[in-house]
Amino acid sequence: MVSALLNALSSYVPQLVIRHLADHPEPLTEPVGYTFPAAVLLADIIGFTPLTDRLAERGYIGAEELTYLLNVYFEEIIELFTIHGGDVVKFAGDALLALWPIGATGDDLTTVTRRATQAALLVQTMLHDHKVQEDVRLSLRIGIGVGDVFAAHIGGVYGRWELLVTGEPFVQVRQAQNHARSGEVVLSPQSWALVQAYSEGYLIEDGFAAVTDIHAPLPFFTPEPYPLLPRAEAALRGYIPGTVLSRVIAGQGEWISELRQVAVLFISLPDIRPTQPQALEQAQRMMSTLQTAIYRYEGSINKISVDDKGSTLIAAMGLPPLAHEDDTVRAVRAALAIQAELRRMGLRSNIGVASGRVFCGAIGSVRRREYTMIGDVVNMAARLMQAASDDILCDAATYQIARSHIHFEALSPIPLKGKTNPVPVYRPHSEAKITIAPKTDMVGRVDEKTFLVHALQSLLRGGVGGVILIEGEAGIGKSRLVEELQRQAEILHINTFLGRGDALEQNTPYSPWRAIFHHLLNFPADASPETRRRRVQELLASNPNQRRLAPLLSDVLRLDLPDNDFTASMDAAARAQNRHELLLQLVQASITRAPKVLILEDAHWLDSASWRLALAVSQQIESLLLVIVARPFTAAEHHPPE
Repeated sequence: MVSALLNALSSYVPQLVIRHLADHPEPLTEPVGYTFPAAVLLADIIGFTPLTDRLAERGYIGAEELTYLLNVYFEEIIELFTIHGGDVVKFAGDALLALWPIGATGDDLTTVTRRATQAALLVQTMLHDHKVQEDVRLSLRIGIGVGDVFAAHIGGVYGRWELLVTGEPFVQVRQAQNHARSGEVVLSPQSWALVQAYSEGYLIEDGFAAVTDIHAPLPFFTPEPYPLLPRAEAALRGYIPGTVLSRVIAGQGEWISELRQVAVLFISLPDIRPTQPQALEQAQRMMSTLQTAIYRYEGSINKISVDDKGSTLIAAMGLPPLAHEDDTVRAVRAALAIQAELRRMGLRSNIGVASGRVFCGAIGSVRRREYTMIGDVVNMAARLMQAASDDILCDAATYQIARSHIHFEALSPIPLKGKTNPVPVYRPHSEAKITIAPKTDMVGRVDEKTFLVHALQSLLRGGVGGVILIEGEAGIGKSRLVEELQRQAEILHINTFLGRGDALEQNTPYSPWRAIFHHLLNFPADASPETRRRRVQELLASNPNQRRLAPLLSDVLRLDLPDNDFTASMDAAARAQNRHELLLQLVQASITRAPKVLILEDAHWLDSASWRLALAVSQQIESLLLVIVARPFTAAEHHPPE
């Protein structure tokens, strides 16, 4: 007997996945792809976004009302598709994508296309111009295509798999929908050729046809559900978003829908069009790259699709259970990381990032539902993606929230569909910027200021530094004390270098030291990998042993410098030790020219390699004042080394 949990989780995936798990109940360990003929239907529902934005103004009461209205509407569509043999594969915000595979019904391609057309006409008859509120009505545009569908189960990062469906029918269906007006069902030329003898309709243009009736309708037909064995539950969980999984397992499935503050990413990859089985490797490489970047910043992948313009992925930061105060910053960092990685792979990307409040929730019915996002912010991210050309474009809200952490370039406002006036847009340039300390006197903290000044004067007179620990809870004034230290050092003409720990980077070796080395090695602002690589090679040119170790610095300094025969032969321990010693030598070489102050802020987030380098610097370099700024070291995992 199938458990209630298995039933609940099954409703979040299409029958296409259920059939695969029925035949292969073990969790996937590698990507899988296959092809089958089918009719494809895309129903675009008009009027959801204005309804969402209006109800969003009513807070959680509006979210509950929106959930009810959406689910009533979607439930009818899903039921009508299902009784005609259709499988709702994806919810694309305010659209539905359904398949009629010939293998599921035993019908030929002509018959499943008739079933899809019949279902579409019935949906239009029952639900077009549907009144959901006194002055709000929903309508539909429907397109249908036919041909070979390529289905791919790809990803696998942290055990999370995505279903990708693509192929020529999806190009047809989008073109058909573009030809459709509100209330119409439009068939591609290939679909019309199959059902013309059974239908009434008229040609529009380019061979597309609007269908108005079906002769001799086929009887309703609902394929028998595929039974899932209990041992398939582990594999099934791999297809369920963490947002849904955590709440369904906790018995809170009815409380998934809500209005949330999120940052939305739309990512287009115009060079990736995996439409054939031989493209499975390319699709897997794409998904693995995107998953790695999104999950690194604890975001969620919401949708993936492919059409004639390439692959598109929708992701978000701020969805439960992984919401953070800095989700907008994380979203921009993820976008920059994705862009950098794809460029290393020789691929273009168009990325839009928008932030604000959206409806997030499970929509559909107990038979078939999906977690989705609806709202103007989602549309804004999509429009920005469309406007970007191998670039990242962010909206004003994203810029305002993230500008203290990320360097942006303000671009000229651009016209966007659905917006009356040109919209301000911003291009992010770097993952983080260290702000310059203000040059104003600090009021109070006399003892602490005196101590810092004496430490600086001692460094200047005798070249002997030491270590200062500034420890305290958040908001107590640690950063202000550091700013005062920087101001006094500037007065004494002592150079200061600042690095900062980051919760996201606490497992990335030497991440806080990256900004310090950027300045110690005199890298130009926004230096390219080629520029940084050339500068490092110049510094190491006089020492052959250091020069052959240079590839070990590639990840730390972002040099894009491949291993040579010597470094490639090293095991992990040898690489770590040689990298540590080379970084220490670079610090020593810089300090010998003049005393300096190194500041490590938010040191409670330092990784172990960074702590080890800090310890070595403090013990082996005299003419250096090392200042460590941190919250109290109460958790064992955040203790500095002894």
